[in-house]
Amino acid sequence: MFGTHKKFNAKVKYIAGAAVCAALLSACGSGGASLEDDLKHYVEFQSVIKSIQELKPADELTVADEGRIKTAFQNYQKLSEQDKKSVPSDNVEKLKNALLTIQGNKQAASTVDKIIAQLPSANQIDTADERQQLFQALRQYNALTVAQKTWLSPSTGKTVESFSGAFVLDNDSLPSLNLPTPKHTAFISSATAQQQNPHMQQRMVDGKVALLSNQPRLIQSLDIVKNDSVIVDGVILNNSPKEPGNPTTDVQYLTTYSAITKAKSVGNSGEDISALLGKDKGVYSISKTSFDEEIKALVDKVSDVWDEIDRIEQAEKEQAQEAKNNQAELDKLASLSLPLEDLEQKKKELGKQKLEIEKAKQQLAKDKEIAKEKIMQYEPRYAKEIDYDLVLVLGKQVIKALTLEKRSLPKSALLSLISAYRQQNSIAQEVGDAWERLSKDKNNVAAWEVIKKHKPLFTDHIMRRVVLDAYENITAEETPYIRKDKNGLVFDPSHFDGIYSLKFEDGTHIVLHDSAAAGWHYQTFAYYTDPKNGVIYGYQSVGDETPKDAVPDKGTATYSGITTARLTDNGAMNHLTARVNAVADFAKKAISFTTSDAHTHRINDQGFRESQSLEKYNLYGHATWEASSNSFKGDVFSTDKSLKGELNGKFYGASVAEIGGTYGLKDQAGKIQLIGGYGAARK
Repeated sequence: MFGTHKKFNAKVKYIAGAAVCAALLSACGSGGASLEDDLKHYVEFQSVIKSIQELKPADELTVADEGRIKTAFQNYQKLSEQDKKSVPSDNVEKLKNALLTIQGNKQAASTVDKIIAQLPSANQIDTADERQQLFQALRQYNALTVAQKTWLSPSTGKTVESFSGAFVLDNDSLPSLNLPTPKHTAFISSATAQQQNPHMQQRMVDGKVALLSNQPRLIQSLDIVKNDSVIVDGVILNNSPKEPGNPTTDVQYLTTYSAITKAKSVGNSGEDISALLGKDKGVYSISKTSFDEEIKALVDKVSDVWDEIDRIEQAEKEQAQEAKNNQAELDKLASLSLPLEDLEQKKKELGKQKLEIEKAKQQLAKDKEIAKEKIMQYEPRYAKEIDYDLVLVLGKQVIKALTLEKRSLPKSALLSLISAYRQQNSIAQEVGDAWERLSKDKNNVAAWEVIKKHKPLFTDHIMRRVVLDAYENITAEETPYIRKDKNGLVFDPSHFDGIYSLKFEDGTHIVLHDSAAAGWHYQTFAYYTDPKNGVIYGYQSVGDETPKDAVPDKGTATYSGITTARLTDNGAMNHLTARVNAVADFAKKAISFTTSDAHTHRINDQGFRESQSLEKYNLYGHATWEASSNSFKGDVFSTDKSLKGELNGKFYGASVAEIGGTYGLKDQAGKIQLIGGYGAARK
């Protein structure tokens, strides 16, 4: 069809000269017919080349160019084989590409035409399968170039326009971010207050379960410095490298009586607490508490006081012997044959010595009473030989045996643990009974002698630590989506495998999703319980928000991420996980929200994770935001439409890099509730 290029400069020169001659002959009225034919042939040949050269580049060809391309090709085909070979090769190649392009564009457009034509109307799309079908069709539509879309039928354009009004499409994508994967020790970076971040709470209102987003949030501050520290309402999680290239996670605290741990499927963070228990090595805890240093300081103080009492009692023995010797010397004076003057002098010296001994005795008694008062102030109850690991096991058993109402309160668990430990440990029982008698009569000598005999070092602070540690162990063991199944397999280590758990002695419990595990740089979410404020369960989004004036007013973006949720069905609770997909249109100030691959998870009696796919709890929703705002709000539904509720979210990070938020849904009867948090990042 197409010839190869061959220059014919000689012929062109000949035709140009012939054209001049033809003009002269014509003016003279004679001959020139062959020259006219050559001239005509030349003009036609040049016309073909010009028509090809004037064609647009292949990627810019629209349906309006199809006629010109066909005409150029037809005229090219009319050329002789010799002339075809004379057409410049780049022109031939351009014509080839143009023909192939319109053929490909027509085929691509025809395929999309057929797919779009098979879709229900926008107001009829309500099932998960139909929405999936729609989004797949729209992805193919959006994959077409602007030029390719000109080959679409007019009806396709109208249909897509109707969908555009009802759905948010990613058809004007913001530039890609290409952020690096965060290190496993990294945490989100922020110094922004969290008071207005999206949250959702499950509460009892007038005897019925309610899902509310207008109550005070639990996490009021999240002060984070990248690669330095995380402060959640005073609990500081440090993430500073002790050595270059060797990042570690340490913990410090501003508040008291709380514990923190990092847990994942491969194991939990370990804290060496040997020194805390007066041992050189061998005792580890998955938790660090806010009062570890206080426990150590108390143990040191109690130990020092017992040493002081030992010193005093030794001094009392020595003083008693001195008093005995002094009295013996006085008794001997009567039998001595000494001059009266010498006898009186000796008697005077021994009397003075006796007074000094008595004075020293009184001082020792006073010092001993002061030391006793210190011991009574510290009230140590447990011996140095306490087996922390065994007490921890007992603590977990005690907590699990409590009623659901009491189980959420560490103080109830503390009382139960102390009672259970005293039943198992005779020394603890004996010392405990002695302290009860002393509380009624501080001068009870027998009770004090019991305590002094055993010299306990640890106060109830060690039991308070055990209780919080036990709660953290239970959280790590009973958070199913970070646990392994019977085959030793993790559910989704690339996204869900990692939590930070914070337990407070007032019953508050916060579990932050590990942002590094999810690949996030700017945000994460937390679920929590807050019994003292009536929160059965809550979710809150936290992070480094996008400034309101930095939210774009044009362009689109697709966000991919994850969600975890609590599904309550007639009082029975299950953890739920799913993948998140959201599409934001910044010109429309609207965002679509869908989840997929919904699974519920539980820990079976053997301690293994069991997961079940529940597609009916996949979600879809739509939210909007106002001008000069960085947060959005809307409605959300379960796939089967049995659940309906509220969707909240916010943009986080530079260039609206991530989104995070919460949602709460329930059925019409109020028997089923689904409350969750989510995070997602754009590419």
